[in-house]
Amino acid sequence: MSKEKKIVSQSQPASSDSNVEEVLTRTEQFIEQHQKKLTAAAIALIVLIAGIYLVNRYYLKPREEAAQADMFTAQNYISIDSFKLALHGDGVSYLGFLEVAEEYPFTRASKLARYYAGICYLKLGQYDEAIEQFEKCRLKSPLITPMCLGNTGDAYVEKGDLEKAVLYYRKAAGYSDNDLTTPMFLMKAGKVYEQLKDYEEALKMYKKIQTEYSRSLQARMIEKYIARVETLLANQ
Repeated sequence: MSKEKKIVSQSQPASSDSNVEEVLTRTEQFIEQHQKKLTAAAIALIVLIAGIYLVNRYYLKPREEAAQADMFTAQNYISIDSFKLALHGDGVSYLGFLEVAEEYPFTRASKLARYYAGICYLKLGQYDEAIEQFEKCRLKSPLITPMCLGNTGDAYVEKGDLEKAVLYYRKAAGYSDNDLTTPMFLMKAGKVYEQLKDYEEALKMYKKIQTEYSRSLQARMIEKYIARVETLLANQ
Protein backbone atom coordinates (compact mmCIF):
# COMPACT_ATOMS: atom_id res chain seq x y z
CA MET A 1 0.00 0.00 0.00
CA SER A 2 2.77 2.41 0.91
CA LYS A 3 4.59 1.57 -2.32
CA GLU A 4 1.51 2.48 -4.35
CA LYS A 5 1.26 5.82 -2.57
CA LYS A 6 4.92 6.41 -3.23
CA ILE A 7 4.48 5.66 -6.92
CA VAL A 8 1.55 8.07 -7.17
CA SER A 9 3.50 10.74 -5.32
CA GLN A 10 6.46 10.35 -7.65
CA SER A 11 4.25 10.58 -10.73
CA GLN A 12 2.72 13.96 -9.74
CA PRO A 13 5.69 16.17 -10.75
CA ALA A 14 5.58 14.69 -14.23
CA SER A 15 1.90 15.64 -14.51
CA SER A 16 2.66 19.15 -13.24
CA ASP A 17 5.47 19.56 -15.76
CA SER A 18 3.11 18.41 -18.47
CA ASN A 19 0.56 21.07 -17.47
CA VAL A 20 3.21 23.79 -17.53
CA GLU A 21 4.38 22.68 -20.96
CA GLU A 22 0.78 22.68 -22.19
CA VAL A 23 0.22 26.24 -20.94
CA LEU A 24 3.47 27.39 -22.54
CA THR A 25 2.50 25.73 -25.80
CA ARG A 26 -0.88 27.46 -25.80
CA THR A 27 0.79 30.80 -25.07
CA GLU A 28 3.24 30.29 -27.92
CA GLN A 29 0.38 29.36 -30.24
CA PHE A 30 -1.56 32.48 -29.21
CA ILE A 31 1.47 34.68 -29.85
CA GLU A 32 2.06 33.06 -33.24
CA GLN A 33 -1.59 33.44 -34.23
CA HIS A 34 -1.83 37.07 -33.11
CA GLN A 35 1.73 38.19 -33.70
CA LYS A 36 0.80 40.84 -36.25
CA LYS A 37 -1.88 42.34 -34.00
CA LEU A 38 0.42 42.34 -30.96
CA THR A 39 3.22 43.93 -32.95
CA ALA A 40 0.86 46.59 -34.31
CA ALA A 41 -0.42 47.34 -30.79
CA ALA A 42 3.13 47.67 -29.45
CA ILE A 43 4.09 49.99 -32.31
CA ALA A 44 0.95 52.08 -31.74
CA LEU A 45 1.81 52.44 -28.05
CA ILE A 46 5.36 53.53 -28.85
CA VAL A 47 4.09 56.03 -31.42
CA LEU A 48 1.58 57.41 -28.89
CA ILE A 49 4.23 57.88 -26.19
CA ALA A 50 6.62 59.46 -28.67
CA GLY A 51 3.85 61.72 -29.97
CA ILE A 52 2.99 62.96 -26.47
CA TYR A 53 6.66 63.69 -25.80
CA LEU A 54 7.12 65.54 -29.09
CA VAL A 55 3.95 67.62 -28.63
CA ASN A 56 5.04 68.64 -25.13
CA ARG A 57 8.65 69.27 -26.10
CA TYR A 58 8.29 71.04 -29.42
CA TYR A 59 4.79 72.54 -29.32
CA LEU A 60 3.38 73.12 -25.84
CA LYS A 61 6.61 74.11 -24.09
CA PRO A 62 7.55 76.86 -26.62
CA ARG A 63 3.96 78.13 -26.61
CA GLU A 64 3.96 78.17 -22.81
CA GLU A 65 7.07 80.32 -22.81
CA ALA A 66 5.63 82.62 -25.48
CA ALA A 67 2.36 83.01 -23.56
CA GLN A 68 4.19 83.93 -20.37
CA ALA A 69 6.25 86.51 -22.26
CA ASP A 70 3.15 88.02 -23.88
CA MET A 71 1.38 88.18 -20.53
CA PHE A 72 4.20 90.03 -18.78
CA THR A 73 3.09 93.57 -19.71
CA ALA A 74 -0.54 92.85 -18.83
CA GLN A 75 0.60 91.66 -15.39
CA ASN A 76 2.42 94.94 -14.90
CA TYR A 77 -0.74 96.88 -15.77
CA ILE A 78 -2.89 94.92 -13.34
CA SER A 79 -0.36 95.67 -10.59
CA ILE A 80 -0.99 99.42 -11.08
CA ASP A 81 -4.78 99.02 -11.33
CA SER A 82 -4.95 99.66 -15.09
CA PHE A 83 -7.52 96.93 -15.48
CA LYS A 84 -8.82 97.78 -18.96
CA LEU A 85 -5.32 97.85 -20.44
CA ALA A 86 -4.47 94.61 -18.64
CA LEU A 87 -7.65 93.00 -19.92
CA HIS A 88 -7.64 94.12 -23.56
CA GLY A 89 -4.04 95.14 -24.30
CA ASP A 90 -3.18 98.18 -26.38
CA GLY A 91 -3.88 96.56 -29.74
CA VAL A 92 -0.33 97.23 -30.92
CA SER A 93 2.61 96.17 -28.78
CA TYR A 94 1.25 93.70 -26.24
CA LEU A 95 -1.64 91.33 -25.63
CA GLY A 96 -4.20 91.62 -22.87
CA PHE A 97 -5.24 88.68 -20.72
CA LEU A 98 -8.23 87.85 -22.92
CA GLU A 99 -6.06 87.61 -26.03
CA VAL A 100 -3.44 85.50 -24.25
CA ALA A 101 -6.14 83.08 -23.15
CA GLU A 102 -7.45 82.78 -26.72
CA GLU A 103 -4.08 82.72 -28.50
CA TYR A 104 -2.47 80.02 -26.36
CA PRO A 105 -5.05 77.31 -25.57
CA PHE A 106 -3.98 74.19 -23.64
CA THR A 107 -1.21 76.08 -21.83
CA ARG A 108 -0.99 76.81 -18.13
CA ALA A 109 -0.46 80.48 -18.95
CA SER A 110 -3.80 80.66 -20.79
CA LYS A 111 -5.58 79.32 -17.70
CA LEU A 112 -3.74 81.80 -15.52
CA ALA A 113 -4.75 84.56 -17.94
CA ARG A 114 -8.39 83.59 -17.35
CA TYR A 115 -7.88 84.11 -13.63
CA TYR A 116 -6.33 87.54 -14.16
CA ALA A 117 -9.10 88.46 -16.60
CA GLY A 118 -11.64 87.55 -13.94
CA ILE A 119 -9.88 89.84 -11.45
CA CYS A 120 -9.97 92.69 -13.98
CA TYR A 121 -13.68 92.26 -14.66
CA LEU A 122 -14.36 92.05 -10.92
CA LYS A 123 -12.53 95.33 -10.31
CA LEU A 124 -14.38 96.94 -13.23
CA GLY A 125 -17.75 95.93 -11.76
CA GLN A 126 -18.57 93.49 -14.57
CA TYR A 127 -19.52 90.62 -12.32
CA ASP A 128 -21.08 88.19 -14.80
CA GLU A 129 -18.00 88.45 -17.02
CA ALA A 130 -15.78 87.91 -13.97
CA ILE A 131 -17.66 84.74 -13.03
CA GLU A 132 -17.36 83.46 -16.60
CA GLN A 133 -13.57 83.94 -16.62
CA PHE A 134 -13.10 82.30 -13.21
CA GLU A 135 -15.12 79.30 -14.39
CA LYS A 136 -12.95 79.04 -17.52
CA CYS A 137 -9.72 79.13 -15.52
CA ARG A 138 -9.68 75.36 -14.73
CA LEU A 139 -6.20 75.62 -13.25
CA LYS A 140 -5.47 72.93 -10.67
CA SER A 141 -3.46 74.86 -8.12
CA PRO A 142 -3.52 74.88 -4.29
CA LEU A 143 -3.60 78.70 -4.36
CA ILE A 144 -5.05 79.87 -7.69
CA THR A 145 -8.00 77.45 -7.70
CA PRO A 146 -9.34 78.52 -4.28
CA MET A 147 -8.77 82.15 -5.28
CA CYS A 148 -10.91 81.57 -8.40
CA LEU A 149 -13.65 80.03 -6.28
CA GLY A 150 -13.41 82.73 -3.63
CA ASN A 151 -13.44 85.57 -6.13
CA THR A 152 -16.49 83.98 -7.73
CA GLY A 153 -18.05 84.26 -4.28
CA ASP A 154 -17.09 87.95 -4.20
CA ALA A 155 -18.83 88.48 -7.54
CA TYR A 156 -22.01 86.85 -6.25
CA VAL A 157 -21.91 89.05 -3.15
CA GLU A 158 -21.76 92.11 -5.41
CA LYS A 159 -24.70 90.72 -7.39
CA GLY A 160 -26.66 90.28 -4.15
CA ASP A 161 -26.82 86.48 -4.39
CA LEU A 162 -25.58 85.64 -0.89
CA GLU A 163 -26.64 81.99 -1.00
CA LYS A 164 -24.41 81.31 -3.99
CA ALA A 165 -21.65 83.46 -2.54
CA VAL A 166 -21.41 81.45 0.67
CA LEU A 167 -21.44 78.22 -1.34
CA TYR A 168 -18.36 79.36 -3.29
CA TYR A 169 -16.62 80.63 -0.17
CA ARG A 170 -17.00 77.22 1.43
CA LYS A 171 -15.73 75.52 -1.73
CA ALA A 172 -12.73 77.85 -1.72
CA ALA A 173 -12.01 77.20 1.96
CA GLY A 174 -12.22 73.45 1.47
CA TYR A 175 -10.25 73.11 -1.76
CA SER A 176 -6.76 73.39 -0.29
CA ASP A 177 -6.01 73.22 3.41
CA ASN A 178 -3.54 76.03 4.13
CA ASP A 179 -3.12 79.02 6.45
CA LEU A 180 -3.69 81.57 3.69
CA THR A 181 -6.79 80.86 1.61
CA THR A 182 -8.65 78.55 4.01
CA PRO A 183 -9.11 81.02 6.92
CA MET A 184 -9.59 83.88 4.44
CA PHE A 185 -12.65 82.27 2.90
CA LEU A 186 -13.93 80.81 6.16
CA MET A 187 -14.04 84.39 7.41
CA LYS A 188 -15.89 85.58 4.31
CA ALA A 189 -18.34 82.70 4.63
CA GLY A 190 -18.94 83.60 8.28
CA LYS A 191 -19.69 87.22 7.42
CA VAL A 192 -22.17 86.21 4.72
CA TYR A 193 -23.86 83.78 7.11
CA GLU A 194 -24.28 86.72 9.48
CA GLN A 195 -25.95 88.70 6.70
CA LEU A 196 -28.23 85.73 6.13
CA LYS A 197 -28.91 85.67 9.90
CA ASP A 198 -27.64 82.11 10.08
CA TYR A 199 -25.63 82.74 13.22
CA GLU A 200 -25.00 79.09 14.03
CA GLU A 201 -23.19 78.54 10.73
CA ALA A 202 -21.33 81.82 11.14
CA LEU A 203 -20.14 80.68 14.56
CA LYS A 204 -18.92 77.38 13.08
CA MET A 205 -16.82 79.26 10.53
CA TYR A 206 -15.30 81.54 13.17
CA LYS A 207 -14.65 78.72 15.63
CA LYS A 208 -12.86 76.74 12.95
CA ILE A 209 -10.55 79.66 12.31
CA GLN A 210 -9.89 79.98 16.03
CA THR A 211 -9.11 76.30 16.64
CA GLU A 212 -7.52 75.14 13.37
CA TYR A 213 -5.89 78.28 11.94
CA SER A 214 -4.74 80.09 15.06
CA ARG A 215 -1.63 81.45 13.32
CA SER A 216 -3.55 83.08 10.48
CA LEU A 217 -4.18 86.79 10.07
CA GLN A 218 -7.91 86.22 10.54
CA ALA A 219 -7.36 84.49 13.90
CA ARG A 220 -5.92 87.68 15.40
CA MET A 221 -9.34 89.33 15.46
CA ILE A 222 -11.60 86.30 15.51
CA GLU A 223 -12.60 86.57 19.18
CA LYS A 224 -14.68 89.70 18.61
CA TYR A 225 -16.56 87.99 15.77
CA ILE A 226 -17.23 84.96 17.96
CA ALA A 227 -18.42 87.17 20.83
CA ARG A 228 -20.74 89.12 18.54
CA VAL A 229 -22.34 86.02 17.04
CA GLU A 230 -22.73 84.36 20.45
CA THR A 231 -24.55 87.49 21.66
CA LEU A 232 -26.84 87.42 18.63
CA LEU A 233 -27.61 83.75 19.25
CA ALA A 234 -28.35 84.40 22.92
CA ASN A 235 -30.80 87.16 21.99
CA GLN A 236 -32.77 85.10 19.49
